[in-house]
Amino acid sequence: MSEALLGMVLDGLVLLFLGATIFFSVRLSVHLRLFRESRQDLEKLINDLTMQIGKAEKSIETLKSSARDISRELQQHLDEAKAVGNDLEIMTRGANNIADRLDRAADRNRNTNIEIPVPARKSKNERDEFPGFAIRDPDLSHQEQDESADAGGSLAERELLEALQSRKGR
Repeated sequence: MSEALLGMVLDGLVLLFLGATIFFSVRLSVHLRLFRESRQDLEKLINDLTMQIGKAEKSIETLKSSARDISRELQQHLDEAKAVGNDLEIMTRGANNIADRLDRAADRNRNTNIEIPVPARKSKNERDEFPGFAIRDPDLSHQEQDESADAGGSLAERELLEALQSRKGR
């Protein structure tokens, strides 16, 4: 019996190990199936990531190209602005020189009496079609302007005449 008992114990151990093997095989199979599913998801994720990286590279190239174009345009505008600035500087210097010369001429001529001849006014019938100097007030009608001219010109003309006459009297 001891041989028979020993055979049964050995058979029981083999069955126990076979059961453990089946249990771990089933468990391994489940993990392998989950790994395959995860692998497919991982491959899909990697493909999506690759596509997104490609789109990002294209976007970066587009941005670089746009930046280069805008940089060129800005440089052109800066060059134009510098040229205009240089022109304005030259004009300002010229204007300052003219203003200085006019100031010096005005200083020299302050004490000089200048007589400005005032022509006699013509009657309404004798007037030229195109007078040499006339200031027209857009708020007055033509008739009011003609009456104003008969009375010695517009207000501005009368003030100018008075200023010239007062200067003549100095």
